[in-house]
Amino acid sequence: MTAYPGGEVESLEATTDANQELWFEEPAWSGNSRFVSYMVMESNKRQSSIGIYDTQAESARVYRLKGLETEALPLKVIVSDDGKMVLIVLDEYGHGRRIAMGAVKGNTIDVQYEHEIGADQAAWLNDDQFVFLGTEGTLYVYDRRNHELSILLEKVDSFEFSQDRKYVAYSQNGEDTIYAGKLQGKNVLSAEPIYHGVIPSKMYWSPDHRRLLVNGRKNYSKEKGPVAIEPTDQQPFIIEFK
Repeated sequence: MTAYPGGEVESLEATTDANQELWFEEPAWSGNSRFVSYMVMESNKRQSSIGIYDTQAESARVYRLKGLETEALPLKVIVSDDGKMVLIVLDEYGHGRRIAMGAVKGNTIDVQYEHEIGADQAAWLNDDQFVFLGTEGTLYVYDRRNHELSILLEKVDSFEFSQDRKYVAYSQNGEDTIYAGKLQGKNVLSAEPIYHGVIPSKMYWSPDHRRLLVNGRKNYSKEKGPVAIEPTDQQPFIIEFK
């Protein structure tokens, strides 16, 4: 199992105790690296199943989805740090995509909240709050304790939180500018442009949030402030904060 920046891991193959072959797709670490969540294919046919592997208990379980509002295909799953909640990106068979929040109960995941999304990006801020992009580019925060939906940022194209969830990098409105700010409660403070000339497709924070790895389409122009390792077009580069 190989980890990549941003918590993603490569696809892997495993066998259950009953010698039933399973393919694990779209694996992803939880924020604390205790759990690995993944989609499950059985007998070469994709099912509405989600697997969670607990690295501390060294055990894996497969869960069926329960309570979805519409018939949809799970594409991606992100588990909370306590292993009790999951976020699921769903494809509604050509009718858009949704984010679903579900609670792990017994051998099922009970879906408790759904919302249309404009991108596949979503992240847990803590065990009770998560963020996602709406269809209109609004970055929302949902709190499952009081069922409150709040706006964190508007006109966002892409975003990435640091591993400690204290900082966020994002782009807006198709602009070739990357911004960064500090997260405090449900607000982003001291947000400012950190790099011009790139439209990011992927961003990954270093563990100490002193560097940002960026991949995207760019037109390079040297700026004052953060130091960037100069790339060629369509190649990753690193923004280093001073």
